Amino acid sequence: IMKVWKEEIRLAPEDVAYLAGCYDGEVAFSDAQIGHLLDALSSMNLMENTIVILTADHGELLYEHENYFGHE
Repeated sequence: IMKVWKEEIRLAPEDVAYLAGCYDGEVAFSDAQIGHLLDALSSMNLMENTIVILTADHGELLYEHENYFGHE
């Protein structure tokens, strides 16, 4: 990974697409889990008395802006 990060080697477009797909899958999974949480809170009539706070520290660059695996 470090050789890719340091741009000593370049990934094929299909490899970049695969990695982006994996990342998108993680985002979709997280979104679904948050949906389950919100649905459970709603079914228990707790939404009006609940604050849900989500945070994130960064995303990943997956050959956006000509960079692999960097952090935005």
